[in-house]
Amino acid sequence: MLALQKNKYKYWIASIILMILGATRAASVGNDLRGGYSLEFSSIQMDPTTWGHYMPQFERGFAWLMAFFKTYISSTSIYFFHLVFFFSFGCMIFFVKKQSRHPAMVMFFMFALAYYFSFYNIMRQEMAFAFICALSFAPIWGVDDLVPKPHERGKIIMAISIVVVVAFLIHNSQIILLLAIPAYLFYQKKFFDTKYMIFLIALSAVFSMTLAKHAFAWMGNFAYLFAGSNSNTAGYMVYSENFGLYSTSANLVNSLVAIYIVYSCRFKRTPFLLLFVLGACLQNVLTPISWIFARVANTFLFFKIFVFADLWYEIPNKKERNVYRMVIFCYSVMMFANRLINDHENDVVPYVNYYIERFL
Repeated sequence: MLALQKNKYKYWIASIILMILGATRAASVGNDLRGGYSLEFSSIQMDPTTWGHYMPQFERGFAWLMAFFKTYISSTSIYFFHLVFFFSFGCMIFFVKKQSRHPAMVMFFMFALAYYFSFYNIMRQEMAFAFICALSFAPIWGVDDLVPKPHERGKIIMAISIVVVVAFLIHNSQIILLLAIPAYLFYQKKFFDTKYMIFLIALSAVFSMTLAKHAFAWMGNFAYLFAGSNSNTAGYMVYSENFGLYSTSANLVNSLVAIYIVYSCRFKRTPFLLLFVLGACLQNVLTPISWIFARVANTFLFFKIFVFADLWYEIPNKKERNVYRMVIFCYSVMMFANRLINDHENDVVPYVNYYIERFL
C-alpha cells in the first residue's frame, strides 16, 4: 500500500513537471510553432474566408478554436498554443491515471519513448488523440480491462460518436481510432492468442522487407479519392521520393521487440497489447511506403507504454522480469536518442521557457 502511495505521488509530480514544461515553452520549441501554425494564427479571424491561408489542411473545428481565441481572448499566438498543450496533455494525464495500476511508470515510458514530444510537434493530431482517449475510451475502458456488459452498449455507441466528431473537427486521421473499439471488445478471443499475434508481426516484417514497392504502386491508384481535399493524404500516397526513407533495420528491431513483448505477455492479454500489435504491423507495412505513415502506426503504438509498465511489475518470474527490465530500459534509451538524432535536435532541443525568456 505504501509503495502504491509513493508511486501515486511520483505520477503527479512527473505529470506536473511535464505539463509546466510544455505549457510554458517558447515559440522556438517545436516544429509546429516555428512553421505554419503561427503564420495561420497571424491572419485568421472569425470570418471563415480567412481560414486556411497558410494551413489549408486545418479542420474546421481547430480553425474555429484558433479564430475564437484570437478574437475574444488574446491576439498573442503563444498563449493559444500553451492552452492547446494544457488541455491535450491534461486529457492524457487523466486517461493514464484511469487506465493503469502503474501510472508513474506509464508516464516514464511516455517520455522515454519520446511520445511526449509529439505534444510539441504534431499538436492537432495529439489534441484529437488525447480528447478521444479521455472522452471516448476512458468511460468504457477500466483499469481491470473488463469487457462491457450488454447494458453498457450505450457507452460504446457514445464512444464511436465521439471518435467521429473529434476526428472530423480536429484531425481527420484519428478516425482510425474506431479500430480501437472492436479491439477492446474482442481482445480476449482465442483468435488473438500469443502465437497468432507473433505470426502477424513476423508476416508484416517480411512484407516490409519484400513487398513495399508493390504496395506503393497499388496505393497510388487510390490517391484520387483524396484529391481536392485539404488533406495532405493524396500527396503522401504518390510522392515516390518518400519511398525508402524509413529504416528497414529500425522496423526489424521494432518487430523483434514487439514479438518479445507479446511473448512476455503470454500470461495476460489486454486490449492495449492488441492495439500495440496492430501498430507494429501498420508500422511494418506503411512506413517503407512513406515515412509520414509512421504517424498512423504511432496512434496505436502509443498504447505500448501501458503494456511496458504492466510488464515492469507483473511478470511472475523474477529472473524473467529482471531480464525484461534490462532489455526495455536499453530499448528506451535507444529510442529516445533516435528521436533526437532523427529530428536533428530541432523539435525540443534547445528547450526555452517563454516566461523566463521574456522577463530575463
